[in-house]
Amino acid sequence: VAAAAAAAAAAAAARAARPAQLPAEWSHDYDKGDLLFTTDTNIGARYGATLGNGYWATVVGANASYLQDVYNGHAFETPSHRAALVQPFAFAVDAPMIYQALHVRHAMLLQRYALTSGAVIELAMYMLREAAVAVSELRVVKGGRASTTGTRTATAAAATAVKVRVPLVDRRLPLSSYKDFVWNGTVGTTRVPETTTSPRSTVALLLAEVPRYVDLAMPSGGFDVCGAGGADCDEGNDDRGGGGAVG
Repeated sequence: VAAAAAAAAAAAAARAARPAQLPAEWSHDYDKGDLLFTTDTNIGARYGATLGNGYWATVVGANASYLQDVYNGHAFETPSHRAALVQPFAFAVDAPMIYQALHVRHAMLLQRYALTSGAVIELAMYMLREAAVAVSELRVVKGGRASTTGTRTATAAAATAVKVRVPLVDRRLPLSSYKDFVWNGTVGTTRVPETTTSPRSTVALLLAEVPRYVDLAMPSGGFDVCGAGGADCDEGNDDRGGGGAVG
């Protein structure tokens, strides 16, 4: 009985210590120390999250990313001659960010934005462990006014689907800005070999086009995604992530 009472008291203390703005579905991982939360939305590249998978890494908010063993010049000289590539996480929701979190177990950066319609959109960023692929996911966390967030379409089951129009902004610099490479389309070759006896390195990029708007379907079952399908908002059901590394 005493142990149960102590556990209950500890759980109550943890709940009381949570930031007031912390989303309910993030609270479980926050309490375990797996998730770092902040309402500071002006963190620049100097203090931004580092996302990587052992082969490719970047600081979110910076203009550059780096591939393993790709140097423009000698790798053993100081300062570093790592060859700078395009930032893979350079698009964002074109709306005010309200808070963000770094999930250290899932190796994900989560940002949430508030649209003028009242909808809340989450942008999740991570890198896949198995390949040099950077992933940016958008989802509707909370719906806004139906009259301003899109169209309603009746399905065969007579259910109603609501779409939220999300404005996006692409902050990527053109490839011509990355002077460590000589570019032929999206294929770049380093200007200087890593050693005097090695060939120059060549990389090929597949860059996704960022549209001005994207229409996202509301999750079935309600306006709050953590309540859809009977999920418990306080039990950490989010199993996304690429198994990469964060810093």
